[in-house]
Amino acid sequence: MLFVVFLNATILVHSGFFFQLEVGIAMHKGRQTDQLDAFALFPDLMQTLFAAGSEKRRGRTAEVPAQEVGKKLSEPKGNCVVPPQPPDLSWLRKEDCQEQERLEDIPTALVLMGKGQTTDVLFSDLQALGYRVETADTPVDAFNKLKFTSFAAILMHAEFERDSLAESALHSYLTWLPTAKRRTIFYILVGPDFHTLYDLEALALSVNLVINDTDVKQLKTILKKSFRDHEELFGPLVEALAECGKE
Repeated sequence: MLFVVFLNATILVHSGFFFQLEVGIAMHKGRQTDQLDAFALFPDLMQTLFAAGSEKRRGRTAEVPAQEVGKKLSEPKGNCVVPPQPPDLSWLRKEDCQEQERLEDIPTALVLMGKGQTTDVLFSDLQALGYRVETADTPVDAFNKLKFTSFAAILMHAEFERDSLAESALHSYLTWLPTAKRRTIFYILVGPDFHTLYDLEALALSVNLVINDTDVKQLKTILKKSFRDHEELFGPLVEALAECGKE
């Protein structure tokens, strides 16, 4: 049997009039039209809208009696037409999850240069290499970020804590991380006394890379070379550990 449904609705909510919906059902064996108002289709919603509402008629304001609302809800409306279900929004939540997954897939870099240090070049170069960049102004802020975020790269100035590197709590914390955790972080030290790309110096300081202050403006080029060397040296080790079921 073929059904054709047409809907004609006039909505005057703000003026206080109860709106009517005319539902027509054209059948193969004739035609039937029922008059339904919104109270029959959405009683809970209309109770909320009109229970304490007011209407304006002929230049005066009159409260809608609660008894009238109850009467509207209880009056029989002939043939009962069940409204369609609200739209399925599961796809919307999936989109949010997918967006969150995409954000989590982006490697994050933490820049700890301290006040007075120029960071614009560092930010632009790290972003050009695909990193999402965060920063911290104090050691306390840095520790809080390290506690709740997994960083793929950390760039710290040797004078970030105003003390010598040997007395730096952050440097000590990063160098004494468990091996499985430390292996996932590319730790870079910047300072006036370092020799850029000097691997032996980096090894002695338990970091991945050292950069002199004067070479920071070339960070993008330096990182590209250092990442390539790091992959050549540690790539086979990481693959072998993965094959053994270790991180």
